[in-house]
Amino acid sequence: MQLSTKQTFILKLSVVGLLMVAAILSRFWLVDWPNFKPVMAVALYAGFLLGKQWWTWMVPLLILALSDLFIGFYDGLLMASVYLSMMLAVGAGQALARWTGRREWRPLGTLVGMGIASLLVSVVFFLTTNAAVVLAGWYPLSLAGLLQSYLAALPFLRFT
Repeated sequence: MQLSTKQTFILKLSVVGLLMVAAILSRFWLVDWPNFKPVMAVALYAGFLLGKQWWTWMVPLLILALSDLFIGFYDGLLMASVYLSMMLAVGAGQALARWTGRREWRPLGTLVGMGIASLLVSVVFFLTTNAAVVLAGWYPLSLAGLLQSYLAALPFLRFT
């Protein structure tokens, strides 16, 4: 049985919606895993699955904003770096969809590409958020302060 374009779209949207709910809940339940980011995984997958829809960019923003309403907001610069990093994950998912050829199922290319994209967005998240920590004044505003921030955050990179 072949699904129509509309049915396929609804199925994709439902999958992303369920993942969004899971990602929001994970921000409350998985607090013992520092920097574990299912939100980033959902953003990457939404970009891959939903493509160039304008509202695809809203997926990570809604997850973060809704959960931040309950968790609490924090330093504006840090929040901006987190939100921006999540938006970059959507862009990486869209780029991956173009690279693998959305019309053809290429399991190996998709799997390898998703692995590379996951590592890439994790490293970008690490670099941007720790640079924001330095700019926010938690470390000296110098190259030494930036390196100190990166070194202090290395243990958290493995969970991202």
